[in-house]
Amino acid sequence: MLALGNSMGGSAALMFASRITECRHAIAFAPQSSVHPDLVPFEKDRWEQYRSRITEWTTPDPIAALEGGARRYYVFYGMDEKRDEQHIQRILARGLPNVIIYGIQDCGHEVALYLREHGTSLKDMIDKVCTTKPNEFRELFAKLPHKVFRAG
Repeated sequence: MLALGNSMGGSAALMFASRITECRHAIAFAPQSSVHPDLVPFEKDRWEQYRSRITEWTTPDPIAALEGGARRYYVFYGMDEKRDEQHIQRILARGLPNVIIYGIQDCGHEVALYLREHGTSLKDMIDKVCTTKPNEFRELFAKLPHKVFRAG
């Protein structure tokens, strides 16, 4: 089983993958590491319309959900969006060995759309992740300018 999401859905995929026993992988595109103003003060206005509706913060820091377990997390973000890069730095700071981050150059928050428009098939990504063929997975976007970061 795989969790998949984009933007805040990417955050949910990362967080909920650890709560679903059968889930072994998560793919997240441009996830926020949190929207809590104390954790991400650099997000002053981008998500305010949604954040203002939260009355109770039940997950203090969603990144903690990535720790432990046998799940693999594949995170994509556009390197041209500095706020997304700050979220990625929060994830990298945890030093999690089960997290691989792909920074895609020449795009911003719409990294999933960018990958699709440049020939990366979501179906192929899912197939490669679920069959644990990391070399074939990397080949899907090898021609795009990118950097790979290991969190741990």
